[in-house]
Amino acid sequence: MHLDESPRTAAEYDVRSIPTLNVDRNGRVVKTVIGAKPRSALEQEPAGVPEVAGL
Repeated sequence: MHLDESPRTAAEYDVRSIPTLNVDRNGRVVKTVIGAKPRSALEQEPAGVPEVAGL
């Protein structure tokens, strides 16, 4: 999503910093990861969200 082109969506998901990764489950954000991180760190982030393990 390009925030300048979608300010309403950014506001809806409370995106205040880039990059922001929102993990969604059934249309609901269940986890938010803010800031640049290496892939290995992202693969471990959603530990509490088993369906997205192995991003």
